[in-house]
Amino acid sequence: MRWGIVLAIVGVLLVAQWKYVEREAENRMVNKDFGSFFRAAVMWKSGAGERLYDLEEQKQWQGKLFPEAAESQRVLPMFYLPVAVLILVPLTGWGVEIAYRVWAGINVVMTVGWASWMAGGRGIAETWKGLGRGMLVIIGVMIFPPMVVNWLHGRFDGWLAMAMWGVAELARRNKIFWAGVVMSLMLVKPHLLMVLVLMWTVKKETRFLGGVVVGILGLMVVSWYMVGWTGLVGWMTLGMKAVNLGETYGLHSQLEYSWSGLVAKLQLGDAVWLVGVTVVMIVGFLVWRGKWRVDSEELDLRWALAILLALFTSRHVNYSDLTLLLVVVFLSARGLMMKLGETRGVFLALGMIGVVGALQIGPAWYAILELVGIIVLAGAILLEGRLH
Repeated sequence: MRWGIVLAIVGVLLVAQWKYVEREAENRMVNKDFGSFFRAAVMWKSGAGERLYDLEEQKQWQGKLFPEAAESQRVLPMFYLPVAVLILVPLTGWGVEIAYRVWAGINVVMTVGWASWMAGGRGIAETWKGLGRGMLVIIGVMIFPPMVVNWLHGRFDGWLAMAMWGVAELARRNKIFWAGVVMSLMLVKPHLLMVLVLMWTVKKETRFLGGVVVGILGLMVVSWYMVGWTGLVGWMTLGMKAVNLGETYGLHSQLEYSWSGLVAKLQLGDAVWLVGVTVVMIVGFLVWRGKWRVDSEELDLRWALAILLALFTSRHVNYSDLTLLLVVVFLSARGLMMKLGETRGVFLALGMIGVVGALQIGPAWYAILELVGIIVLAGAILLEGRLH
């Protein structure tokens, strides 16, 4: 019965994303996020790796792959690390529409597996021992709007969120070095990586920092092999320009889901942004001070705090980046269950709704669904706690 319900949900979501592409065919939504990744994979496969981050080159390839966009003066830049392109190279032989659907399907399957992992089971069978550990948790994750947007736009954010959960799990098992190696995957989004690494640096966790360095070196070596020095320099140069490319390429600062987005929307200026970031980081460091054990609830709560700090302080946080809030939800739930006893459900629900409310800075049709997703997750954790 439970498997039937979950499979039905997965089926509905797959049909929905298929219809989404059909309905938006005129606007070529696939030509945006996934289109930029697919374009980069085709460029590299065709031997244009060194020019992967040349915006004019990207525009030319956009015209080749998407003829209806040939006259457009805009192109959504490919900012990700070259190694990220490798994931999509096997799909380039199928054409962009089929590749998009396959990638979206892979993302949905990954999400079900990740939700089962976060629900507490070491295996699928164990996951289904209690209602709260299975169906409700998976449903909560599947209806969380940033995750759905991640599928529909063909992005990598769900994989990065799963990696951040993996960092916490490895750290709890005292595999600090490997936690750092997994953390290095966030180099795909360096604006989020910096704060997360900084928080561990404050604790003087040399094993973690060593893992991050080794992981980054590995990613850079593979990327260098793919695109050479010219391509690597192009990636770094384009990344540094990203903040100033907003008006040209549609990455408007006032639409960011972070403190910088709110400041831009209210036209308060960079000074206010800097003051807000400084205050929040000081509070974060105060919370992280003192000794703590990796096997205690403190790790979960502090890692959840670090992820929130990264989202809050970053200059660039789009909607699908908010999939990281799922990690915050589950880490907070696990930590609060050990700390707060019977009141954990109330605190969790209020806290998570507050977090989403703070980050949801603009009116949108999915605001209500987002709150529903958080409430379902909170309810699942509460029910799980009462059943076990």
